[in-house]
Amino acid sequence: MTDKKEATMHQAGGHVDAFVNLGDGKIRKKVGEMEYNFYNDLAKKYPNLVPFAPKFFGTEEGEDGSKYVKMEDLTQYFEKPCILDVKIGKTSADPDASDKKRAAMLAKDARSTSTKLGLRITALKKWNVEKQEYEKFGKEWGKNVKKEEIVEKLGVFLDNGKEKRTDVAKKFLAELEKFSAYYSKQTQLRLFSSSILFLYDGIKKDDAVIQLRIIDFAHVFPPEKEGSLDTNYLPGLANVIKYFEEL
Repeated sequence: MTDKKEATMHQAGGHVDAFVNLGDGKIRKKVGEMEYNFYNDLAKKYPNLVPFAPKFFGTEEGEDGSKYVKMEDLTQYFEKPCILDVKIGKTSADPDASDKKRAAMLAKDARSTSTKLGLRITALKKWNVEKQEYEKFGKEWGKNVKKEEIVEKLGVFLDNGKEKRTDVAKKFLAELEKFSAYYSKQTQLRLFSSSILFLYDGIKKDDAVIQLRIIDFAHVFPPEKEGSLDTNYLPGLANVIKYFEEL
């Protein structure tokens, strides 16, 4: 598989076999019932979230009942897509999780930075301009990042082997602040096990091009009570903004 096609599989830490490249700047993702319904309802129920989610091109159902979502391929805008997946939330255990599953997920969260910081680096890949090759840091690497290392490890994503892409960091920060302005006040939904996907071009241009999208909507729930905020998600969002301010 080529680097470009591998990058097309959308998430640095995602399941490659869940994605199919449809061409024309679109990919298809195999999804469960909740994510399928979420995308169908997105524009109507959550219009303020639309600018922050991947562009949606419809759903499909297979003969075997499998469900799919067609969405934009975010890597299409870059020559050498560099991708960072940061999972947000103090826990990934949603309200429907069984006691056994909840216990396992809470333990997993506690072993990473999720419980302490409300986020964890899932994985990343970046283009090294000196070596002229991709460098990849997978899920095991992400799980072992310590609280005190988080800014340093986020900085790995911006280090192209020659310089730190501070131009990119500033643009990501601006997009994060836009998303926070909406999400820190919204009272319609809670996101569990959802990620923020960061993308930039490893080939430096005069004006850095980035994409920042909220992805993975397999665990979307209404507020705990009417008018309440997403207290599981917001600490991590605030922290990722803080850390990008430090980069």
